Amino acid sequence: MLALLVFLLLFVLPALSNTLLEAGYMPSWLLNAMGSFTAVQTWIMRAFVVGWIFFFGSCFASFLNVVAWRVPRGRGINGSSHCPHCDVQLSMKDNIPVLGWLRTRGRCRTCKTPITVRYLIVEVALGLVTLGLVALGVFWGGINLPAGIGHDVRFAMLENLVVHPDYSLIGITGFHLILVFGLFTASVVRSERLAVPVSIVAVVGMFGVCFSAAWPRSLAVDYLGGTVELMRFTQNWWLTLGLGILAGSIAGFALDRVAWFNGPYLSVDTVDNLVDKKGQESLKRGVWSISDGVASLPLVGLFLGWQAIVSVTVLLVLMLPFRMLVGCRVCVSLQAQVFIATLIQLSCWRFLSWAEWL
Repeated sequence: MLALLVFLLLFVLPALSNTLLEAGYMPSWLLNAMGSFTAVQTWIMRAFVVGWIFFFGSCFASFLNVVAWRVPRGRGINGSSHCPHCDVQLSMKDNIPVLGWLRTRGRCRTCKTPITVRYLIVEVALGLVTLGLVALGVFWGGINLPAGIGHDVRFAMLENLVVHPDYSLIGITGFHLILVFGLFTASVVRSERLAVPVSIVAVVGMFGVCFSAAWPRSLAVDYLGGTVELMRFTQNWWLTLGLGILAGSIAGFALDRVAWFNGPYLSVDTVDNLVDKKGQESLKRGVWSISDGVASLPLVGLFLGWQAIVSVTVLLVLMLPFRMLVGCRVCVSLQAQVFIATLIQLSCWRFLSWAEWL
């Protein structure tokens, strides 16, 4: 019923009114009412855009949950989702983000085994994060980005995204979402006290390099901190990436070894008993167990530049008292803290940019 009402307001009513107007049979009362209908249509369209972006982020969260569960266990990401207890394939309705968990009330339809609420929390959280970054980077014309990129800080949701899409802002925001999704996946893996597989880090890094190589303007700042000189980005994008990765590697290794050592990584057998001996052997060869910092901060430097490493590191140091207060090094891992610090950096980048202070 709701979908039918939306269809009538957004498509049928405008088409009918245009037809009557062209034919000269537009009643005066309908003409006066069209102003109110236009406002309603605008709000419905905005609600649709917001819902779609939230759903988009939730879908990625659902997929990344699968990646975070299967890849450390030596399994492929192809194939349909299934219950880890009875191995029955999940229906399409049960796979819908957020709604699927609510429909089944957090239990498998077949074996009635409880499904951890983490899936629901993760889908809602990443949906909101995606919506927030798109709102700042596109709806408000890049109000969060360093000066020189965001050119219009008024609220223009439909204008920047639907009517006359600002592909520059959309591309930069999409580039940043790749980083956020990668850090999120690593955080979920580390929440189970498993080492982050090198394949996850490599895939995210490959996306970052390919994206920036194809479109250097996705790098919001170059190696000197500039935001305006497009030619300098095109000529020196590789230097921007290299310095960012180097700074992230140094900062990540130092933080992990000095203040955020997370202890030994557990084997999958310790976490669950779903991997056979053959899978365990391949798992030992496929796990990267250097440090959490070296698995995350170089990605931040690659996507945001070495300057962002400085502010993210400061934010991580400021989080240290909270980490000590909680007293749990694993549940508040460095991966999770890098994810939170990066969100703060992206949300407040304009105020954390060095160019604003010089």
